[in-house]
This record gives sequence, C-alpha cells and structure tokens, in this order.
Amino acid sequence: MRKLAALLLSMLMTSVWAGSAATNEKVASIDGERIAYEVRGKGDLAIVLVHGWSCDRSYFQHQLESFSDRYIVVTPDLAGHGESTLGRENYTIALFGADVAAVVRKLDLKRVVLVGHSMGGDVVVAAARLLKGRVGDRLTLVGVGGITTCDDACARIDAGATLVQGYTAFVYEGPLWPARIVRGLASSGRPS
Repeated sequence: MRKLAALLLSMLMTSVWAGSAATNEKVASIDGERIAYEVRGKGDLAIVLVHGWSCDRSYFQHQLESFSDRYIVVTPDLAGHGESTLGRENYTIALFGADVAAVVRKLDLKRVVLVGHSMGGDVVVAAARLLKGRVGDRLTLVGVGGITTCDDACARIDAGATLVQGYTAFVYEGPLWPARIVRGLASSGRPS
C-alpha cells in the first residue's frame, strides 16, 4: 500500500494536462447535481483520482492509462467542473466529497484508494468520512494543499490519515509553520 501511495504521489507531481476523453456516464450527487465520471480498468482495488479547483478529470489522463491495466481507475468531474452540471448554490468541500461518494456508491466499489490533487485533497477527506467502510483501515492520506492550521491537520488525521504533508503553507505561513502544527498536535493529544 505504501509503494502504491508513493507511486501515486510521484505521478501526481509530474502530471501534465491532457485533453478530456468524452464519456456520458453521470450520477446524481446528494443535491441533484449530475456528476460526470470516467472508469477504466478492472481489479479488486479502485483508485479514485480527484482533481483540484478549476481543473477536471482530464488532469489525470496519464494516470488513467498507467493504472488501468492493474486497477479500476475512476476520475470524476466535481460539480461545476468539466462535464458535470453547474447548478449548485453553494460549492463546499462537503458537497464535493458527496460528489465523489455518489460515484463510488454508483459503481459499487468495495476497496477504494482516494487520491486528491490540491483542493482534491480536502475533497477526499470529506469523501473518506462518507466511505469509511470502503477506504480500508490503513488509509494513507497525503494532503499537499490546504493545511495551514492544526485543525486542518487534525481533520485529515480524524479521517484516517497516516501521513500529512504540507507545502503551500510554507509560502503563506513561513518556516515556523511545522513547529506550530507539531505543538498543536501535541497539545491535542494526537500523535505528531
């Protein structure tokens, strides 16, 4: 599982935008938005790749090709992105998580690895909360963006994360940011 997580992370970091393959598959999310998605491959384990803000599922085109020979690979378009509908009043991380959960449930996926890019990292945390029985007891979650406070780190740990990383916070919070997170985790009684 750790090797798979490391491979996925390295592929995410080198991903290049590619044109979207058309698909007509859609599922209704919790609020009725129609969520488009693409599925390739076969196997017992499904990898769900969730894009970031203002991206779409085409961001993961190369990963679809790379992993679909061994795994089921699913790439949804979150509401308001790509081929999904654009009628939601409030675009929240919780609702984006429900979008991902709707796709996983529609496909009846039993063993799922959730991977998120940028804002997609926050979305997979929300989805993991809704899909606890499907993501397994050894979830490895890598959050690259959106972790600026101890509460952000704790939210990922509470969702089952075994690894939390932050890069963006160095830009906005400075070099003392990791120490603040570790102190916060220590005072909360969580492992640091």
